[in-house]
Amino acid sequence: MNILSDFKKELKELPRVKKGKFLKELHLRKESPQVLSQSLGLGVFIGFTPTVGIQTILCYLLARALKKNFLAIFLGASLPTGIPIQIPFTYLFCFKVGSYLLFGKTSFINPNFKGVNFWTIVSYFSLRNIIVLLIGSVFIGTLGGILTYFLSLWLINKKRCNPLRKNAQKNN
Repeated sequence: MNILSDFKKELKELPRVKKGKFLKELHLRKESPQVLSQSLGLGVFIGFTPTVGIQTILCYLLARALKKNFLAIFLGASLPTGIPIQIPFTYLFCFKVGSYLLFGKTSFINPNFKGVNFWTIVSYFSLRNIIVLLIGSVFIGTLGGILTYFLSLWLINKKRCNPLRKNAQKNN
């Protein structure tokens, strides 16, 4: 309850122009659970694609083009690759899945690998490996997006249909 009053106090202090844009982007309660869930699922799909440098721009463009919630898409995109340390693990997993889907094996590192130098790193950025990564990330992103959609839809509906919350709103 204290957080809500602090939020209202901060909103009153915002200038009128910023307040309108801020509230327009934050209309999470006015949107249907389906739109919020679709936005989160789309964000998770974007998060798994190997577009780390432009994910925020993609989130914004897709939110405007598909009339979805930008904040929910951005939150969904931050789940798989939001923490920088998990980016290599996410893409290595996507690469291994793509390699398994295309070739039936998941070998990535050469067993004769003796050390790291510039040319061994560049050799892994071949067109074949990029295609394998794209196929794996689209597959994992699609699965993750679908699972996120259904899980978030269930959670949002459960939260909004909570009988204790409705009784508390009636008493206020």
